[in-house]
Amino acid sequence: MKLISIDLSAHIVEALRHAGCEVFIASTPHHAESLLSGSSFDAVIASIDTQPSNTSFVPGLRKRGYRNPIIGFDADAALDAEAEASFLLAGGSYLLRSSVSPAIISAICGIGSTGTAHKVIVFYGNRVRIDQNARMLFADEKPVTLRRRQFDVTYALASKKGGVLSRQELLDAIDASLDHDERIVDVHVGRARRAIERVSAGCGGCIQTLYGVGYRALP
Repeated sequence: MKLISIDLSAHIVEALRHAGCEVFIASTPHHAESLLSGSSFDAVIASIDTQPSNTSFVPGLRKRGYRNPIIGFDADAALDAEAEASFLLAGGSYLLRSSVSPAIISAICGIGSTGTAHKVIVFYGNRVRIDQNARMLFADEKPVTLRRRQFDVTYALASKKGGVLSRQELLDAIDASLDHDERIVDVHVGRARRAIERVSAGCGGCIQTLYGVGYRALP
């Protein structure tokens, strides 16, 4: 794993390196942006308990196309609910407390012993991203709350990268053991669209209906 550290303590950096992570230390958020412009990294981890201003660079990173996890570390659980929400709404992916371990970072990045890629899909002209590991969807970097089956159909469509799925294929993606009318898929897709649209106007169009055929997520 290749990581950027911003203000993490020396012992955390050492533990990550001991576990085989390649950790680059950024002295400032601006330095982190410079590192990202010249190479690819699996995640950025910033201590935001001692330096709340570290969150200010998050929107800039997202606008520049960085799609991998941006992880905030609040070692003392000192952030209030408003600060937590600000970090996530700015485009932060996860907020960790108490500990940062290689196992946790590996799980977040979706990188195991087989080197499996992080299961994040960006679509609809980079306006929507969906994270299978965290089961979260963001529209214009704002989090969207989806129920389980709404998330499942949306992720199944995004996984096809512009390909079409029939109602039956989407029903199987929800739960192959269910014996439901295919039209229940229309309900889940419709609710997912409305939830996305409520958060960011225009993004509800990320799922297209092909009448008589099925649905697709626009790339």
